[in-house]
Amino acid sequence: MTAMITETSNAGFHVLQPIDAFQKMKVQRGRPDISLPQIALDTLFDQVQLQLDRSQYECLLRCASYAKDYTKTNQFRKFIPRCRPTEDPRAWWQFAFE
Repeated sequence: MTAMITETSNAGFHVLQPIDAFQKMKVQRGRPDISLPQIALDTLFDQVQLQLDRSQYECLLRCASYAKDYTKTNQFRKFIPRCRPTEDPRAWWQFAFE
């Protein structure tokens, strides 16, 4: 993957190459049923090509890492005490040991 990364300038540079796609739209007619969507779109892409330089690729990897870290720590956010550590140190120590 890193062999495909180019070190070119961004002049005349497209990140997303032209795309061929096919899309179908289904509209619910007649009496509306709120359990079903009113409009459904099905999209089929033949091929999607991205062309990134090194800095864009590294930024993409950092964003993926941040998203992974966020989902990992998000499950523990409900246990974080609502007060500052200087206000209630005991609650923060209990949080740290749980």
